[in-house]
Amino acid sequence: MATNQNKRPALLSRMRAGSGQSNDKALATVLAPERSSVISDGVTITGDITTPGTLHINGKLVGDLQAKRVVIGQKGDVQGNVNAAEVALSGRLNGLVTTETLQILASGVIEGRIRCTRLEVDNGAAIFAEVQAAGQSTLPDQPRKK
Repeated sequence: MATNQNKRPALLSRMRAGSGQSNDKALATVLAPERSSVISDGVTITGDITTPGTLHINGKLVGDLQAKRVVIGQKGDVQGNVNAAEVALSGRLNGLVTTETLQILASGVIEGRIRCTRLEVDNGAAIFAEVQAAGQSTLPDQPRKK
């Protein structure tokens, strides 16, 4: 019985055998691990965005955002709510962030509210927010032995 690994080369071979632009698009779809979009430096978007993949923000977004992953670069600025499985912040964010994992890098600045399961903060990051992290709700009575 053929496995997925064995089927994939056959599928790619059939796609390559044909000609035309539609085969190129189909090939790109098969090979792409996920969809990714970019808001470039100098670009401002006003309005809500929903994407099934990753959004890299190096420009400005004024509006709410829903994505699988969000990466806000050093020049990125988001004024709105963000809902994603993973968020990495090295720019500015003002709003409610709801995520499983929030990573705030040294240059990151966040104002508003944070709701997450896991929070990672680098030295130098600025947090002006109400934080609700759903990790361990109480501290243990005794420190853990290593």
